[in-house]
Amino acid sequence: MRTISEKKHMIDLYPEGRKGPRLRKVFAGTLEEALIYERELYQAFHKAPKPHNKTVNEIAEEYLEWAKLHRAEKTYKEQKRMLHKHLLLFFGRIQPDRITSSIIQAYKVKRTEDGKKKIHRAINLELMCLRRLIAWGAEKGRRYCEPPAKYAMLPYKRKVPKVIPRDQLTAILNAISPDRRALYIVMYSAGLRKDEVCNLCKADVVTSVVTIKGIDRANAEVRQMTITVIGKGDKERKVPLTRAAQEAVKEQLKRLDKKGYKGDLLFPSSRTGKALTDIRKPIKTAMKKAGITGRITPHMFRHSFATHLLEANQDLRTIQELLGHEQISTTQIYTHVAMTRKQDAINSLEME
Repeated sequence: MRTISEKKHMIDLYPEGRKGPRLRKVFAGTLEEALIYERELYQAFHKAPKPHNKTVNEIAEEYLEWAKLHRAEKTYKEQKRMLHKHLLLFFGRIQPDRITSSIIQAYKVKRTEDGKKKIHRAINLELMCLRRLIAWGAEKGRRYCEPPAKYAMLPYKRKVPKVIPRDQLTAILNAISPDRRALYIVMYSAGLRKDEVCNLCKADVVTSVVTIKGIDRANAEVRQMTITVIGKGDKERKVPLTRAAQEAVKEQLKRLDKKGYKGDLLFPSSRTGKALTDIRKPIKTAMKKAGITGRITPHMFRHSFATHLLEANQDLRTIQELLGHEQISTTQIYTHVAMTRKQDAINSLEME
């Protein structure tokens, strides 16, 4: 232990000797209190259960049972496919703490030999799946293994997201039938994924009064509507709605009351009352009605939301939070989209 000041001490502990793990922590208090805390820390470490060192096969079996209940169906199916088709065949009999960088490299070489299109991206997704599996096995309460190391990813060219031109977006929203329009307005205005908008509940909509401080005049009170979104990995985020989206939600709630719908969903299926599973058809119908050709998917509404915010010079970190991205690098792909659109605008000025 090292004393930093009279009321601050650095605890520097090797509970299993110099070759074992190191515990470092700054303790605020007297020297006597710090010594007591150091002893408690040492005792707690030795009481903690040691990893069971299960194999990847054994951990995967339990993980998939858990994922089936706690992960989105699409995520569960994709992880199950990657594990059974590739990962378990190679890593299955190995204990996670024995997976070295050379073993990871051998897996990359083996998979690259398949020579399939976009193989680097596929390998990266598989390694992320493996790391997620091991991290789950290492969590407190399981301790099947030690936490995983970071795996070096292979370089690949990311596909630039496609954006709906503003005039086409307006035309599509106007052409969608009134009983479905609110869903697409909210999806665009809040940058939601398909599953996020389809699983929105009436209880997720909250209206509050926000006070805006005036400079030359008195403070103003504004009613603000926000939605609580459950995204990937059951992560929760709150997204404020635009005025157009607020009006659309109000109309949707009135429509549900008029129909006598007693369920929880904000955008239920008119036929079953359950969550919608396919929201592509109204877009295709609206495109045909508006005379728009090409391919436009529901996820392009989310891409358009992010790109339009960037083009309006909004902060990248704020956009990351609104989209629910875990990593800022995921959001940064939209900077390439915005720059490409600017370049296209400049190119249109070129004289032949």
